[in-house]
Amino acid sequence: MARPANYVRPIQLSLTVLRDAGIDSFPVSLKIILRHYGIRLLSYEDFCKEFHCTMETCFAYLGRDGATIEKNGRYLVVYNKHATPQDRKRFTIAHELGHIFHGHHEELGVHTLRRLWVEKSLYEVMEDEANCFARNLLCPAIAVQIVLRDHGFVYSEFDESQQRNVWWKVSNARCLPDLPKNLTDYFLVRQSFMVTDAAAKTRCHFLREDLRNTSMEGAENILNRMRYTAQWLQSSGNFWKTGSGPAREGGKYGRGQSLRNT
Repeated sequence: MARPANYVRPIQLSLTVLRDAGIDSFPVSLKIILRHYGIRLLSYEDFCKEFHCTMETCFAYLGRDGATIEKNGRYLVVYNKHATPQDRKRFTIAHELGHIFHGHHEELGVHTLRRLWVEKSLYEVMEDEANCFARNLLCPAIAVQIVLRDHGFVYSEFDESQQRNVWWKVSNARCLPDLPKNLTDYFLVRQSFMVTDAAAKTRCHFLREDLRNTSMEGAENILNRMRYTAQWLQSSGNFWKTGSGPAREGGKYGRGQSLRNT
């Protein structure tokens, strides 16, 4: 029988990673986190070139989105750079970091997590923990709560049509100019933290639960950084109108794939 999922630890781990990597702005820079912890990143194409395998083999062994390979305590994250929408790769990489920091490879005694090698219920537990870590790394609960509140979203309830907890806009408090008149909770989260619609909706759905599991010490660290988010939103110009999002970060990490769009 699989152990129950732990939804407190991934939140604590994500806040520790943000603090130790010195993340001081949103959207979160995965490049900085990877560099800080010495974790290498490769696209599937570069992985195939370096390890002399085909894309078909890569997909069959590692899956379509991404995976982590552990060897002698070192980690290599590989991902599909062609995944759509573009911001999906950010969640994929954050999800893989969740497996790393949770020690899932060590727990199972394997170098690569594969669905076929893990008992189904335990695999699902580990996936849930990695997802919880990813959403709290990219969109810390306390940060999302502040962004929503500052734009008039203060009340949530389960919406049958969307099958999720929805935060409703009840006031125009401190709203920025040029925001869409039909502003929704997930659109605001998507634009603020550079995640997909699906990830933003999931973030909003689990927000209350994750807030309950967030320690005050970790929350204070995020609160001290919220001014950067406010500055970024204020300087975002017309991207609210266009929906294009902020400029992506570039650069390379080690010999790995450029982290542009991550």
